[in-house]
Formats: sequence, structure tokens, C-alpha cells
Amino acid sequence: NICDAAGTCEVKYWVSFYDPDGDGNDCDGSWNDPDCWSYTSGGTGGAGQPADTENAIFDANSFDPPHTTVTIDANNAQCKNMTWTGVTNNPVFQRSGGNQNNRRLQIHGSLTLSADMNWNFDADVDFVGAGNFTITSAGHEFRRPVRFNNAGGEWVLQDNMQLVNSDQGILELEAGTLNTNNQTVTVHKLNANLGGSVTTLELTGSTLVLEGRNFGVMDLRGAGFTLNAGTSTIIFNNQDASGTNYNLGVELGNVQRNFHNIVLSGPPTLQNRLIFRNGDASITYTFNNITVEENKQIRFEEAIEVNGTVNVANDCSQFFTEDGAVFHGDVTFGTGAQGVDFNNTTRFNSTLTINRTAAINGAVRFSGNNYFGDGTG
Repeated sequence: NICDAAGTCEVKYWVSFYDPDGDGNDCDGSWNDPDCWSYTSGGTGGAGQPADTENAIFDANSFDPPHTTVTIDANNAQCKNMTWTGVTNNPVFQRSGGNQNNRRLQIHGSLTLSADMNWNFDADVDFVGAGNFTITSAGHEFRRPVRFNNAGGEWVLQDNMQLVNSDQGILELEAGTLNTNNQTVTVHKLNANLGGSVTTLELTGSTLVLEGRNFGVMDLRGAGFTLNAGTSTIIFNNQDASGTNYNLGVELGNVQRNFHNIVLSGPPTLQNRLIFRNGDASITYTFNNITVEENKQIRFEEAIEVNGTVNVANDCSQFFTEDGAVFHGDVTFGTGAQGVDFNNTTRFNSTLTINRTAAINGAVRFSGNNYFGDGTG
């Protein structure tokens, strides 16, 4: 372990059992207690909490029952990399007291959790480093917003990431690049409308599940934000049974957004409506495949182009497209469809199929001039 003249070292090791005189008054399990940190694994305490350039290491020599809890009970906890590899005795990482915003954890490097620990931390986690980093969640759920905020940072997920399904389960992209690396990411909502910094979401072949309800479940209006959808699937999957229907808003912003596969899901009893809105009328927003499950509604309030197929299950009560929609693949509606509106200059370059068991006046409407195939009308 290398330390400079100011006492800043490369690594600080957690030693919760450090109590040289046996009086029980040394390491108290608090992050900011100097006696809980050592310069060596299993070594002498008193090194002080990590600085933003120092790695926080929790390992096989860190925990000795009953001393198995790490508590952040003061503001400004930070470190470079945080690693829990090899921990024993099922340690717990948690917050105590104070404001959840102030008791946030700032990580200037990578995060590696372990399945052999308990992540009970219920304050914000900020990734704020410049460089190339990784995140391993090891099956743990983040209970508060997770924020990425450094234009010079890139974070690559090593496994699935999950945030709590509540109003606090927000994935916040303020600056830098998040590469989901073909993993499944499940969040309440995603907010990329936090300023004008250069921010990129690389979805690769990932599945992104958005479990939130109401407008802003996916806000992409950041002036410097880029969405690289890759071959991803984005699933809107509100499961809230406290109501019967919700408007789920995707805020597009005034720059080009190219999506891959979109799925509107949820229990058949919930008539969720997904709305793509607040875009630019001069832009055509593109999609590959669109899937709408039973008893759901979808609206596109800007021009769209769909390169793959559209499959709408039974009992869709609203499917709305703005002027200039283009469908290159087959468009299929299940039985019970109504409130289907194709507006002016919609073009179908393949087959439109609407399955109905009974006629309903106005169930399907074509407004203005619409075209099939060669454009002859």
C-alpha cells in the first residue's frame, strides 16, 4: 500500500473488529470512524476513512461477529473503488440518521458488491469518476437513485442492475457514458434530462425494464444526451394495481431518437397508456419492433418510422399515430381493437391486419391520404 506525504494512500481496508485494548470503544462500525480503517488487510486500525482517491476494500479479514455492520451515519462518504470480494459472515452495509440526500455515497471508480453481503443502504449512490469503470451488483437492489455524473467517465455493467420499484428507484444520467453491456436493467424510471452535459446511454443488446407510472417514466430531453439503442428491448411494465389505468410518458426531446424493440406490458387488468411525446415535429423517430400487450394503449405524438413489425394484442382501445407514420413490416391488431387512428400520409409497405369479431363504428379511422405499398392510395 503506497501513501504520499499527506497521508493519502492507494487502499484503505475495513477492520471492524479492531479493539486493541479490549474496551469496546475503538471501531464502532461507522464509516467515518478512523479506527475502522487500516492500511493493510486485517491490520491495525486508525488509518482514517478513504478519500476520493483511495480504494475502500472489504475482504475476508474485515468482519468478525458480532462486528459485521458498516454504517454511513455522516455526510460526504466517498472512495475511489469499492470492493466486497471475499467477505465472510454476511456483513451489512447501511445508512443511519440524517437526510438521505446528504448521506449519499460518492464512488469515484468502480463498484464490486458480493452475494455474501447485505446491501441495505437507502441513500443515493453517485458515480462521479473520470475514467473507465465497472459495476457489479451481485443481485442486490439499489434503494435510492443511482446517478452517473462525470463527462469523462464510462461505466460498464458486469451483471444485471435493479433499482427499487418506487418513486426513489430512478436511474439518473447527468454526464458520462453508461454501457449496459447486454445486461438486464430494471428501474422505476430513467431521467436523462439533468442538464446539457454530454451523456450517452449505450444499451447494446440489453433489456431495459421501466416499472414506473405517470409521465416522465423515461425522460430523454437532456440537451447533450445520446441514446444508442443497439439491439435492445425496452419494456414498459407498470404493475401498480392501486389504479386501473396510467399514462406512461416518454419525453423525446428535440433531437433524433432511434429505438429498437419496444414492449408495453403489465397485467391485462391495467389499461396502461404509453405516450411518446414532447419531441420535434421536424424529426421522425424510428423503431424496430413494437409490441402492445392486452388491454393497453399507445400514442405516438410525433412522426414515426417502424422498420420491423407491430403486434397489438386483444382489446387495444387506443393506437394513435401522428401524420407521416411509415410501417415497413406487418401491422397486426388482435380482436376487440378500437380507437385505432392512422393520421394523414401514413404509409404501409406491408400488410395491415385488424382482427374483429364484431363491427364497431369508428373502431379504425384513416384520416387524410394514406398509402399502401406503391403509394397509389
